[in-house]
Amino acid sequence: MQEIHVSDKNISFSYLRLNRYLNEREQGWTQNIWPTSEYFLLSLGGEAMNIRSGSDYKVIILLSLGFGLVGLDRFMILPMFPVLRESLGIGYQDIGLITGILSIAWGISSVLMGNAADWLGRRVIVVASLIAFSLAVGLSGFAVGLLSLLFLRALIGLLEGAFAPAALMLNFEHSEPEHVGRNIGMMQAALPFFGLALAPIIVTQLLTVVAWHYVFAFLAIPGFLTALLLWRSLKRGGADPAELQAFRDETTVARWREALSYRNVKVNLFCICCWMACLIVTSALMPSYLMDYLHLDLARMGYVLSATGFGATLGGFVMPWLSDRIGRKTVASINALGTATFIILLSVLGPEPFPLFCALFGIAFFLYNLMGMTLGTMTAESVPAHIGATASGLVIGVGEIFGSGVIPIVAGFAAQHYGIRSILFIGLGATLIGLVALLGYRSNTVGQYSAEGRSATVAG
Repeated sequence: MQEIHVSDKNISFSYLRLNRYLNEREQGWTQNIWPTSEYFLLSLGGEAMNIRSGSDYKVIILLSLGFGLVGLDRFMILPMFPVLRESLGIGYQDIGLITGILSIAWGISSVLMGNAADWLGRRVIVVASLIAFSLAVGLSGFAVGLLSLLFLRALIGLLEGAFAPAALMLNFEHSEPEHVGRNIGMMQAALPFFGLALAPIIVTQLLTVVAWHYVFAFLAIPGFLTALLLWRSLKRGGADPAELQAFRDETTVARWREALSYRNVKVNLFCICCWMACLIVTSALMPSYLMDYLHLDLARMGYVLSATGFGATLGGFVMPWLSDRIGRKTVASINALGTATFIILLSVLGPEPFPLFCALFGIAFFLYNLMGMTLGTMTAESVPAHIGATASGLVIGVGEIFGSGVIPIVAGFAAQHYGIRSILFIGLGATLIGLVALLGYRSNTVGQYSAEGRSATVAG
């Protein structure tokens, strides 16, 4: 019999993964995906034991696809607004309502359903919400006016808000400790790639051949297929029944209080408000800045804004991967500094499209993955596994509600009374304040989580 040498660095995580596999094999769940003879032990520096299952990679890819569909369904309506204005008779103020109500609903749902996912099971929440918001997207084609469209967008926000924290924690649980940043970064990069880079292309091309009603129906189909594949791929984990029952007996407020008892969660709550403030002024109000202040025409403005989707996607791959190597806090600080630097650069540029494209690319490269790290890895690895989705849901919810409710009012007031250029200084100030707040974040060793955070795997 082969002798195995291990240390305590990730031993609880490795043991739980092996124990989960053995339990699933006894119940016939693995279906010989990885026979025992094909198992291998991967030594990290000759110390740690880690076991990978090929099904874990499949789950991570499907979760990334699901998150990309969230972005697609969320942002697909933006290039449709000119058509919807003519068809449904809505105005510019109505467009703002349609956009904002989804974000506010998303935030409220993330807070409530992130908590529910920890005791109902993340697998159920992820699959059910994916099916439901895909159905709601398809039904959007039946909207006959502003009220019906507002109702459906709010419903989509509620359902997508339920999906996000549960999906983040499932990714976390199916990732090796040294690759958590990379895997969650890949999943979160799918949202801007599908929503900001692909959605305008797909939607505008479909509108040339079919009516807008059918665009919603067509883009709902991938969600149903992804939900089916996730249901077949995700298996119930091996949670401690006593611990899980004790958690379910707690009140919702008690679970929120437990999540907020961790210092990093409070730091992340403050930081995500800063990052969201920067996001609003560099995305939602950026078209007005480019056209009203720099006097770009519509075509050049669209070219410059496309940098956001590509920068966010590339940054979502590169920087979280780097955080696996040099630490979350270090990379988050680099992201904040990079964001501030490119905002300063943007503030001094003239109306030349290519330099503006590069500046927005840089802002998106650093800012979007900074938000993703704060919502995902930096929160999930700071709390015990049984309240992971609760903590992530709190951070996501506060960020969405604050970013969609408070910041647009402040930024709009500043733009109205001090000029549209003032929004850049709001974004710069918020980023620098967030950078200072990051000093309070307590780092974990790279590739190693606290024993408390990795000692339990909740039933999914």
